[in-house]
Amino acid sequence: MILSRLIRGARGPLLGALMVALLGGGAFAQGPNPFDDPFAAPDPGAQSATPTPTPAEPSSDPFSSPDSAAESGAPFISNNPFDSPAATPAAQPTNPFEASGSNRPAVLSDIPLVQLRPVPLESGEIRGIYVLAADRGYQNSVQLEELVSDINTGGFSRVYAEVRTVLGVAYVSGLEESLPSIGTAFPNPLGTLRNRLEQKKRLIAVVNVLPAYAAATGGRPPLRNPIGRFPEYANRSLDDREIAPDNVIYMDPGDPDVVRYLSAIVREIDTQIAPDGYLFTGVRYPGADWGYSPGAVKAFRAAVGGEGAPPADDPVWSAWRRDRLTQLIRSLRNTIISARPDVTVGVLIETSGPPPNTFEEYIASSTYKDSMVDWISWAREGLVSELVFQVHERVSPDDSIRAWAGFAGNNQYNTSAIISLAGYMNFSEQFRRQVEAVRSRGLGTVIYHYASPIRDRPRGFYQSLPNVFYRSRPGRIVETRPIDGPWESRIFTRMFSPPAQVLRNTPTPTPATDVLGSKPLEFATPSPIPSPTPVPSYIPSSDPRRIVLSSGSEFDAIVLEVTPVRMTVQRVTLKAGKVVERLAPVTIERRTVASIEPPL
Repeated sequence: MILSRLIRGARGPLLGALMVALLGGGAFAQGPNPFDDPFAAPDPGAQSATPTPTPAEPSSDPFSSPDSAAESGAPFISNNPFDSPAATPAAQPTNPFEASGSNRPAVLSDIPLVQLRPVPLESGEIRGIYVLAADRGYQNSVQLEELVSDINTGGFSRVYAEVRTVLGVAYVSGLEESLPSIGTAFPNPLGTLRNRLEQKKRLIAVVNVLPAYAAATGGRPPLRNPIGRFPEYANRSLDDREIAPDNVIYMDPGDPDVVRYLSAIVREIDTQIAPDGYLFTGVRYPGADWGYSPGAVKAFRAAVGGEGAPPADDPVWSAWRRDRLTQLIRSLRNTIISARPDVTVGVLIETSGPPPNTFEEYIASSTYKDSMVDWISWAREGLVSELVFQVHERVSPDDSIRAWAGFAGNNQYNTSAIISLAGYMNFSEQFRRQVEAVRSRGLGTVIYHYASPIRDRPRGFYQSLPNVFYRSRPGRIVETRPIDGPWESRIFTRMFSPPAQVLRNTPTPTPATDVLGSKPLEFATPSPIPSPTPVPSYIPSSDPRRIVLSSGSEFDAIVLEVTPVRMTVQRVTLKAGKVVERLAPVTIERRTVASIEPPL
């Protein structure tokens, strides 16, 4: 019972996928279900085993440059259960970076390709099914044929199939470890799946981006894991931890070499599978005190100046990390559409609790201030084709499901908003109501996941979909009414000192600790950093602001100066919106500011 809850109750797909992989896959029956098929035969391919493939030799590196050469040390033989059991130093894969003398990964071209059909144009309602790499779906040819049959029977328009996870990739790769199910007899199941789907149905490759290694498996990352080959790519916390709270080692998007590496992985995926679209998952920081890999700190200081690791609550540092996620998505997107412009690019957005009602609540959410994910900016900029919101809760559709569907629909801008629903956490009737709540707003749905679509492991579930779940036409898309906020506050640029003449006219400030009678100030909520254009950060004196301190005290002020480390404000008294009294100016260090409203 405990293991069943672990597999089906995890917030994200990682723990469920890992537990399924270690326990052998499948779900646990909970009781009768109206959709159950008592005559269903067991999966004949569930116990099949395939050998670990021999990787292909890498070709020349199109990203090569004479600088930043990679060092190749002696091969490490790991006790990791996912390593090749017969691994020897002679059998270790050639470092794909050595050929070019560059620390930028090669894009392989000598692996045999599956002949692929053209990318179809998509129209109509998005109905997706999510297929885990570590569970039943495409681990062998028998499962794949059953998957194709269920997709056709259920009336799905899309299949979201995991192609890269912390356990490996779903094809014979020249860069990374292949999944345990990948072998010489079935080296590219997703390339085969794409060609087996009907022309109007689309294969979306789910690419786990930054989570790189599941520390729960034990041992050191193998050599063909990015962290095993390049330990410096690992995201680190301010106190120098490498394993994140979710027991995963992440890659650090602040390191430029990590972005180049991930772009090469995506290019390899596109070469091998050529999916109709991509869904990037794991695009996040493990927390507000993460992002301190040596390469990231070096890149940050090169952008803003200064020395050493910035404090976790430095708003300049937070804005820079959000920008690193944005630049990562932009790099992956450009890699894809430069070869095939019609391919869609989406990002999975993790949700928790109710959606924000205002822009201020949005920037105070854990997604924005801790994970550094600014998806509203991505949608507003048109950086992604679609956003998939992971709302995996056992709740009434009148609560979180309806709220998130409304919020996603209102803030999708020119992207497509899709809601991922976890059927395995709900009884079938409750799940039907959740699907109906999302479809009533004209949004797309993704059912998570294929092996256990609803709680009671039904075999007749897919036959029931056209007449039960999708029997009515979807509702009309509601006109968007996005929450509003200062667009420039969500874009990071290098900050400049105020003009010299402004500094000469600025009175001598008093210490910040005098604001509350010598009480120390403590940072609570970072403020986004202003200015999408490289202009001096001089704020006109006619722009009064409300300063909110962590003690709860507030005062009206005019911001005279903003620098990367501190700000100077002129305390004032307002009457009817006008300044009637000016008090002594105050200098506040950024690390001690509780919050600035409205955000600077």
